[in-house]
Amino acid sequence: MRTHPVVKRIGALALAALAGGMVVSFSSMALAAGTATSTVTPRPGTAKAGKTSTIVDALKQTCEAGIDKRLVSLGELQGKVSGSTYLTAGSKATLLGEIGAENDGLGALRVKVAGDTDRPTLVADCKSIVEHYRVYMLMIPKAHLMIASDAAAAIGQKLSDLAARLQADIEKATAAGKDTAVAQRDLHNLNAAVSAGTAGAAPVDGLVNFTLPLNPSEYPADEQSVKTARTDIGTAHTNFVQARSDARQVVADLNALRTPRPVTATATG
Repeated sequence: MRTHPVVKRIGALALAALAGGMVVSFSSMALAAGTATSTVTPRPGTAKAGKTSTIVDALKQTCEAGIDKRLVSLGELQGKVSGSTYLTAGSKATLLGEIGAENDGLGALRVKVAGDTDRPTLVADCKSIVEHYRVYMLMIPKAHLMIASDAAAAIGQKLSDLAARLQADIEKATAAGKDTAVAQRDLHNLNAAVSAGTAGAAPVDGLVNFTLPLNPSEYPADEQSVKTARTDIGTAHTNFVQARSDARQVVADLNALRTPRPVTATATG
């Protein structure tokens, strides 16, 4: 009995889709990576118009750079989402719509920042880059998690289909008088791991179903949802890797039941 090609592919599929690169770090790295920068406030009565203008110009450049960085990241994310082979049509449409809204909102904000002339307005607009868009803390992780969630559903289905074929092979071996108890036990383990993996990833869609852009008050809860979803995807991945191992063991069990071919002696001399 040959090893099913899907047994060989499923490990790479699970690892590629769920293990690495799915969720960005939650660390904070100032305005360029998700938190507002602090600015120097001139002491009342000491700041001259020229100094105030210099501070405004410097802050404006920092904010514009922060927006530009996010626009580049959103463009890259849009490409990943558009090219994903795992996302369902509905998930892809949702993500592309939200990425587009983030892109448009930040583009309009950049125009406004460029036209700001007073420091308080500029500071408020700069804060909104983080507080209302959260590209790195929520948008990018959300997209990666949705890709991982849809990939988990696809992987779970492939493993279930494989388990059904292996069950059919076990039944054939049983009908041929083979003792298939060990193979059946390992298949049970396979099915349990698949069920656990599928169940582990199931809550992710609900957890990352927040709407972007955000209000500042929504952030703490949504950040926790992203962290929980990341843990769920990790659990699903662990179970799918175990299921792959179980599938290989079932194949090995069945191969061990094969009747060796008789050796035919050949005449010499």
